[in-house]
Amino acid sequence: MKPRTSLRTAAFFVLFFALGHSIGHFTRKDTNDPKASEVLRAMETYKFPIGMQFRSYDEFYTGMSLNMTLTLITLSILLWLLSSQTENASKNTTQLLYPILLCLLAFAITSFLYFFLVPAITSLAAILLILYAIIRLKKEVHIPNQSTVKTALIR
Repeated sequence: MKPRTSLRTAAFFVLFFALGHSIGHFTRKDTNDPKASEVLRAMETYKFPIGMQFRSYDEFYTGMSLNMTLTLITLSILLWLLSSQTENASKNTTQLLYPILLCLLAFAITSFLYFFLVPAITSLAAILLILYAIIRLKKEVHIPNQSTVKTALIR
């Protein structure tokens, strides 16, 4: 598999994570469990002062959850864009993949510790695909294409 394909597949895994997270976010209050409903009401109704405003725990949860979805979508877009750079700028691409890799590693760990296995496994799959791309990019010797050679000869 080429690094480009590996990164695009990783982008789809991250996008899948974003979709699952979004579904979870927008359906989190759909419950028939009376205890869960009681907790949700308490999270919505109790407001406390912070940053010269009053906010509820539900507002914090909503904001952080939406931030997570936007972060995952952004990471997916970045992976897709970087996949287009694997042949021309492999060193820069590799350097930009490391922070994405670390972020997804943190998501995998926190998903495993505090949530459930699907987001952890999804993150892990993306991590492995990114690692594969990094290893391949470091091993590949890029031969200039013909137009680059022609331009060099003309000069």
